[in-house]
Amino acid sequence: MARISICFGLTAFALSLAFAPASGHAADAPAGWQTDIYAAHQASLKTGKPMVVVVGAEWCHFCKKLENETLVDPTMAGYIGANFVPVHLDFDQNKPIAKVLEIQSIPSTVILSPEADLLGRVDGFQVPRDYWERLEDARELHSKVSPAGYTAPAE
Repeated sequence: MARISICFGLTAFALSLAFAPASGHAADAPAGWQTDIYAAHQASLKTGKPMVVVVGAEWCHFCKKLENETLVDPTMAGYIGANFVPVHLDFDQNKPIAKVLEIQSIPSTVILSPEADLLGRVDGFQVPRDYWERLEDARELHSKVSPAGYTAPAE
């Protein structure tokens, strides 16, 4: 059910963006993180890597803590870059996307397969080791359900 609602929501929202101006970017996105979920989705489809979507806000203390203590940790940053398409969204600038992703509080991390299957969710601040464990659970789930010889869909 989560896949259907997220797929439908992302598709519907993507169509709405075709007729609307681009949304703002996350000012505090870590280096190498995308701020456009649609471009990230295309990269995810091309590479077969799941997306890690972190939703935070400029005014959120624990969002800053997650960014400054966990996401910039060199081991964590390398792990995310090697295994995921990282996306950082500002909650205030991306409320329709946050609604589709069913964000109830921030910071929130949603892990999606290239097909927009919900692979995992991390709510709140986590230290690097705990965050890594949650991401690794999602990555392992993705590797079990994705085809072994993934090839990007024809354009």
